[in-house]
This record gives sequence, structure tokens and C-alpha cells, in this order.
Amino acid sequence: MNYFNSKLLLLAVSSMIANFFIHCMEEKTGVTTKDKLSTYKLTYTLKGHFGAARLVAFSPEGKTALTGSDDGKARLWDASAGKQIQVLKGHINYVTSVAFSSDGKTALTRSDDGKARLWDTSTGKQIHVLKGHISYVTSVVFSPDGKTVLIGSGDNIARLWNVATGKEIHILKGHTGP
Repeated sequence: MNYFNSKLLLLAVSSMIANFFIHCMEEKTGVTTKDKLSTYKLTYTLKGHFGAARLVAFSPEGKTALTGSDDGKARLWDASAGKQIQVLKGHINYVTSVAFSSDGKTALTRSDDGKARLWDTSTGKQIHVLKGHISYVTSVVFSPDGKTVLIGSGDNIARLWNVATGKEIHILKGHTGP
């Protein structure tokens, strides 16, 4: 099968590595680079996920990639070499969002299990499980200083969390809509 005939699920571009991007397809996740002749080629395939990898984020320095998959795991990769660094295990359902803190030392994942998890990117160890949403989590984001995260959910509530303690700081209610 021609690799590029598969359905494209997501594309992420590194702002720190010229002409470098990761694409998530239904069957594979690959890294493509642009060579000196200005042609794009598949450089390598990231192997490890057992379900479709639907998410990818680059660390702020652009050297590490974080993928999330239908297999319930997130994985950290050396983006330039295509080597797996860590497997982040803990979710029981699809991983549906991934993000890095501004210093790249902490990763945030969320899943259809209603939980978000904070991870130490150097060890792959889970730091905190952020629970409290009664519905599926829809979005996650770090504050610019990396000290708090904001998590939105299908119950129309957003919650602020302290990264260091894993404690909820504030609940933002009043959102309406589907």
C-alpha cells in the first residue's frame, strides 16, 4: 500500500527544525523531511502504537514529539531520530489531547475516560491524575508559565489545576452550547 494513500488524521510542524513535520495516518505515523533538492520524502515511521495515532505535539524546543493514540497510550519520541523515548501508560480509553508545558518538562494528556494526566517527560512517570469532570474532557492547555492547566469538558465546565500539586484551583461555570 502506498503510505500517502491513507487517510490523514493530523499534521504537526516543528517550528524549531526546518522542513520537518509529523503526520498521523489511519495505519501509521510518519515523519517527513524536505531534503536539499526540495522534495519531500518519508524519513521514517514511528512504530509502537497499536491503534491509530490521532494526536501529535512538538515540545517547545522542537526536538521531542508527543503522540496520543486509540490504544490508550501516549508516547514520547526523539523527533529527529524517530526513536521512542517513553511510553505514558495510565489511560483506559483513547488518548484525545496532548500538550507540552512551556519548558517541555511536563506533558499533559487527556482521554475519553474523563481524566487528564500530567507526566514527567524525562522519566515517563505520571505526576498527577486530574479528576473531577463528570463528562468527557474536550480540551487541555498549559498556562504560558507552565504552572497551571485549563481543562474543558462536555459538561460545559472548565477547571483550572495547579501543576505542582495536582489540585483544582477554580471551576469556571456558565458555558453554554453543544
